[in-house]
This record gives sequence, structure tokens and C-alpha cells, in this order.
Amino acid sequence: MIIIKDGMLNDVIADSNEMQEVLDRHKNGEVKVSAKKRIEDTFFTKENCDRCNADVRKGQRTMSWFTEEMICVAKCKAEETVLRSSLPHGGRDHEGCGHIPEVQ
Repeated sequence: MIIIKDGMLNDVIADSNEMQEVLDRHKNGEVKVSAKKRIEDTFFTKENCDRCNADVRKGQRTMSWFTEEMICVAKCKAEETVLRSSLPHGGRDHEGCGHIPEVQ
């Protein structure tokens, strides 16, 4: 799906037909297209856990099950494992949900 707002491309192009449509509209001056800045992956360069600030320079890191945080294995991953086990279906319904769910 192409979404154009205020003459700017605001969504990801899904296929080659949509890409050609955007390029044609760009040539006609109907829409402006600019390359987005490259997002640098900092997973292996971070020195501290995003959640508890523990030192992770010795490789004891993983991604959170729930958020995009890089977390330490010793404390935060252990806490997430306990939390996941207390959620229905082992927390599978909450994978990547963007927040730490509350157990009721």
C-alpha cells in the first residue's frame, strides 16, 4: 500500500508495481521521494543492559521477548522467563507486544 501525505511518500512500498507507480509520480512532480537514513544496529556495541544498566561487554546479552530492548541474561532475561511462564500460553500471545505485560 502506498500512502502519500502532503506530497511525501509515507509508507513502505510492497511490490515492484507500487515502486514503478511511485517513480512515475515522482517524475511527474506529484510526489517527493527521498532515501531514509540507514539505521545502525547497536546490539553488539552497547555496553550496558537497556533495562537495568548492567555491564554486558562480556557477551551476556539477548533481545527482550516483549520489547526491542537489548537486555542482560543474568537478571532481566531471567525475570522475563519467569514472567513468560506465568502468562497464558507461555507468553506466546505477547511476543513483540512493545511493553512488559502485567500478570493478573
